[in-house]
Amino acid sequence: KYLVSEKWALDMDDALRARPDTIEFASRGGYLRPLREASLRTAEEGYMPGSFVRRIPGIRRSERAFAGLLNEEVVDVFAMGSNAMKAQGATEAEIDLFVNFINILGGRGTLPKSLEKFAPVLNLVLFSPRLQAATLQLPRQIGRMLISKNPYMRKEAAKTLVTFVGGGSALLGLLNATGKAKVEIDPRSGDFGKIIIGDPKTGTRLDIWRGYIQYARFAAQMLAGER
Repeated sequence: KYLVSEKWALDMDDALRARPDTIEFASRGGYLRPLREASLRTAEEGYMPGSFVRRIPGIRRSERAFAGLLNEEVVDVFAMGSNAMKAQGATEAEIDLFVNFINILGGRGTLPKSLEKFAPVLNLVLFSPRLQAATLQLPRQIGRMLISKNPYMRKEAAKTLVTFVGGGSALLGLLNATGKAKVEIDPRSGDFGKIIIGDPKTGTRLDIWRGYIQYARFAAQMLAGER
């Protein structure tokens, strides 16, 4: 419905924002992507307002469907998680931490206050600065959740960590062992952690690590003094 009709999309967006769960989520700092015309400060996930790209058939529909579905999902995750946490005696601070976790998983990191006023400029010159911030902030966020006193929060943090690291490592190991693809294990290499299908020089490269492998490679190159 978000994809098919703008009227349906806006009606559904209004209904979503009126839900008690949505109101609580937003009041705790939860981020909802704007479906209506957005400013440069808020349009990080969408095309720039007034851009000719948005006049290409299908682009506006795709943008609207992406934002609408993601808003529905983050509110549903918050409702399910916060209810479970409250039933297990979670504090207000722990629920706020959970909201921040949802924001970060959705690629909405927190910019330093000194940079917040420059958000429109950063959106112009960088690819999704809040996504880059989220990439750096997620490990610390998971660490804080793993030592939480709330069992639901600890379980969700552990599940996220095991699924991401364990699942990714198992997939790379399986592909390498069966010879279906080559996996570079030298952290100094530009292909570290990537799946290489076909010729090592010209083949297709796949990165399943959501941007984290670049930071690991950079650290390894700095420590080794080699690349």
